[in-house]
Amino acid sequence: MTPTPIEPAKIGALVTCLRMDEGLTMTEFAERVGVSVSTVSMWESGQRTPALKTFFDIMTVCNKQIYYVNQ
Repeated sequence: MTPTPIEPAKIGALVTCLRMDEGLTMTEFAERVGVSVSTVSMWESGQRTPALKTFFDIMTVCNKQIYYVNQ
């Protein structure tokens, strides 16, 4: 069975929710994750998706476990 990829817009919405739940601006979030503000903006708008390692970094910054994504 082939897994169904998650749409970039859904990943972007998740990144936005995670960032806002932490009360971080895009600038603060970008600094903590180690990327540029424009990269965060592209993620949140669904234009790009973070690499898997970066996604784990995002989850760490936001104090979330990976099972959070499935809820």
